[in-house]
Amino acid sequence: NKSCVNPEHLHATFEQQDHICVDVKERLMSRLEITPSDCWEYQQCKSKHGYGRLGYGPRELGSQWAHILSWEIHNGDIPLNLCVLHKCDNPSCVNPDHLFLGTQTENVNDCIDKGRMWYQK
Repeated sequence: NKSCVNPEHLHATFEQQDHICVDVKERLMSRLEITPSDCWEYQQCKSKHGYGRLGYGPRELGSQWAHILSWEIHNGDIPLNLCVLHKCDNPSCVNPDHLFLGTQTENVNDCIDKGRMWYQK
């Protein structure tokens, strides 16, 4: 039951998520192509803007952007109100060395500075 808040049941869910994380890392790393610029490009399901998307368990748990999963796998949780941004400006890249954290405002400003906003194209 997804709406259950019984602490004993939540603990079981965390154990299950730890198991899922190992699987997600293996699946993420098996779906990459490394470019000459050392981008780790995710090669599977992508948005129309090139961002990779990966399921992280049973279908009911859903999916997440591949670069966000990569950050969490390699660096841990993302603090509240921060986003994962790309240094390399390659939306398919999941190389943790090419990712950094910033606010949504910094993300939008980075996008504008690089001429990637929809109205700049």
